[in-house]
Amino acid sequence: MIDSIAVIDAQDATVAVWHVSVGRDAAGLSRMCGARVLHDEQEKVELLTRGRHVVATAGGAKTLQSAKATTARMVDLTATVNAVAAERDRPIANEYQVSGEQTVQWRLPISG
Repeated sequence: MIDSIAVIDAQDATVAVWHVSVGRDAAGLSRMCGARVLHDEQEKVELLTRGRHVVATAGGAKTLQSAKATTARMVDLTATVNAVAAERDRPIANEYQVSGEQTVQWRLPISG
């Protein structure tokens, strides 16, 4: 299970890296684990994203590439949202017996 992800954005030589908790919710604790603003420090970018799942803006992705960062995986937010929406909208089918007689099947559509 993933406990946290790194979110990275960059404009010119300024890079922001946030670590965000995505694990089980600890009551009362913030999802934000930490943040760094870096100025042309590629070795720190690599260190802060090494082995992590990463969400990156276009500028952040370029910075990761130039820093030769070894991330666990890049998270595609569009594909993630689409997959969640498809699962949410999928009909649920259940079968149950009514007083030992015939089996009745019903579908419950779930919509947004």
